[in-house]
Amino acid sequence: MHPSHQKLIIPTREGYEFIDPDDILYCEADGNRCKVQTTDTVIKVSRPLKSIEEQLSDDRFFRIHQSFLVNLDQVTKYIRGTGGYLVMTCGHELKVAEARKMDVLRKLRIIEDE
Repeated sequence: MHPSHQKLIIPTREGYEFIDPDDILYCEADGNRCKVQTTDTVIKVSRPLKSIEEQLSDDRFFRIHQSFLVNLDQVTKYIRGTGGYLVMTCGHELKVAEARKMDVLRKLRIIEDE
């Protein structure tokens, strides 16, 4: 299986849930847990965001903030500001950390590497 098509495996009380990375909009840290926002639901995961980030090592996933890992394919807009915001296909606005702004703009190909 091609690495970009591997499913994200999330443990649940009943067993395991397999999520297609194409369906993930973003993941949000929630203490030692995180939430995975997909195109149709929110899945609460009893793992830290870093654990999910390691599974989603695909180039389209990028950490824009301490609390957010986004699927860059699901970004519809960048709003300027100190760090700025990304607007996702679901309409949610996610804050970009000021320290990550230039990296995010490069990843989105808004600015070129120098």
